[in-house]
Amino acid sequence: MAARGLQVTRTLTIEAIVRTVAAFGFFAYLYSTLRWLPLIIRPISTHLHARHWILEPMNRESNFPLIRLDDDTDSGNAHWKNLRPAEHCLRYATRDYIAFLTGIPYDASAVGTCRETSVGIHGQQLFPNFCQDLGSWGGIWGHWTIGFKEPDCVTRWMALEDQGCTTERSGLKDQRLRATLGNLRINDLDNWEIMCATTPLDVEGIHLPTPSSCTREADEVEGHWDVSDEKCN
Repeated sequence: MAARGLQVTRTLTIEAIVRTVAAFGFFAYLYSTLRWLPLIIRPISTHLHARHWILEPMNRESNFPLIRLDDDTDSGNAHWKNLRPAEHCLRYATRDYIAFLTGIPYDASAVGTCRETSVGIHGQQLFPNFCQDLGSWGGIWGHWTIGFKEPDCVTRWMALEDQGCTTERSGLKDQRLRATLGNLRINDLDNWEIMCATTPLDVEGIHLPTPSSCTREADEVEGHWDVSDEKCN
């Protein structure tokens, strides 16, 4: 009776070992198969123009959605899709743009193709300032910094005021100027400090690229300039 019980126990132990080995083999096979999926899916989405998910990078200057479904029904050479401007200005008269590169030849360098592919912005064909490779799932993204024909980003100085002579500097007293920054989308969260610091002022034939200081009170931003003036000597 004891021998029979020992035989049954040994049989159950062998069956458990067999099941464990079989399960391990199945998961090992599954892992070895899934690890190649990114290399398979990328050429399919590139050459067969299948529906695919696009992963969009988060950008400090814009609120792009994280994931968006895109229909790639175009054919031909590498080209840009979904060109978008950032919601906010980067600095004076300047805005960032972003686009997704599709149609990359299978045997070509993705980043190299990005650098050599231009896009039309404001009537000009422009190459990216830099390219971003987010891998097989995220794709290739081009970034442009555009400093022309961006009227929403062109801030200007208004109500210029001469506050007279101020403190001494280098043996001369300075003339203090003050002005209010106009066309600033402060409620749209453009960075008022950057916009103030990068907005130039032209006065009496003198070009002042940046204020000496910037201040903000409520929704009003002011620039202050200390300009050397012999009249203040």
